[in-house]
Amino acid sequence: MRSPPGAAGAPPSTLAGLVAAGVLDPAEKLIAHAQGRRWTATFNPDEGLDIDGLGHAHSLSEAARMIHGGPTRRNGWKVWRVEREGKLVRLQDLRHEALPSRR
Repeated sequence: MRSPPGAAGAPPSTLAGLVAAGVLDPAEKLIAHAQGRRWTATFNPDEGLDIDGLGHAHSLSEAARMIHGGPTRRNGWKVWRVEREGKLVRLQDLRHEALPSRR
């Protein structure tokens, strides 16, 4: 069961939740590396991702499976990153930044 953005003590459970928490700009490129290449994606208002060269994914984990080329158990929060100050930061880490105690 998903926690709504802003639930007490729970990190956002969607990309839209990260945007609402102010830790992700909806225009930021998401970045992942798989199969020897760098993949980029953009946030889509339906809470999915548009992956350059592959199409649409409805979740971060679906997007991770797509770039890895098939059925695999990948946590999309750990696969996808954004660039901050020249470093790639996992979306998982941004989720923790969005916790009420860290803001």
